Amino acid sequence: MNRMRITSWNINGYRNCLKRDFLSRILHNAGDFLCLQEMKISKEKNIPVCSFYEYMFTNLGDSAHGGVAILTNQKPIKTVDKIGHNRFDEEGRFLLLEYPDFEIITLYIPHGNRDKRDLQYKLECFENLIFYLSQRNKPKIIVGDFNIAINDLDLCRAKANQNNTMFTMAERQVFASFLNKLNIFDVFRFINKDTKKYTWWPYAYNARQRNIGWRIDYTLSDIFFKEHIVHADIATDVMGSDHCPIWMEISL
Repeated sequence: MNRMRITSWNINGYRNCLKRDFLSRILHNAGDFLCLQEMKISKEKNIPVCSFYEYMFTNLGDSAHGGVAILTNQKPIKTVDKIGHNRFDEEGRFLLLEYPDFEIITLYIPHGNRDKRDLQYKLECFENLIFYLSQRNKPKIIVGDFNIAINDLDLCRAKANQNNTMFTMAERQVFASFLNKLNIFDVFRFINKDTKKYTWWPYAYNARQRNIGWRIDYTLSDIFFKEHIVHADIATDVMGSDHCPIWMEISL
């Protein structure tokens, strides 16, 4: 049986990741597609090459904001890096690789800010993504940093964060709409029904050591692949960023 493995990681700075050799900790086991978020490299600068993969496709914003990448040995038919929302597109938060039978997409959804000044922008991004992706007919695998915890199981202190960014009702509802309208599902939760595992921890207060975290990074799959999901997990032991890698595996 052939299997396809997809790994995703918000690395919080690609140059820093390479400089400290964090990326090498997952390359041997990253699989067919390694999707990265928060590259923090501007379009004008040269990108250090990761020689482990033959191809590295990027969509870079300015160095202070987004930037996403997909590393693979499989050459796509086409790449897409815009969805039609000016700010979202300029910040380099979306990358799609199209293949004959499916599409791989990596996303870096904006945070929204603690004071919620960019919350409306965040909600608009989801609405634009729904509109754009609903027009594409191939089965999709979507991974990345969504900056939203879906339910109480996905963060350590749910009650205390009910009105905070990344867990407001508006964000959770638009995420649910995103899943429903695109006919996709949360692969980790499908495999791990009641498991409490997190993908992001604040740098302050020794949050990671105390496991005061949030699950805001996701592997999502088209319903088409549901019967073919082999496994999905969160690599909480991999250090190097305030996020940790996540991965999924499907049979082909």
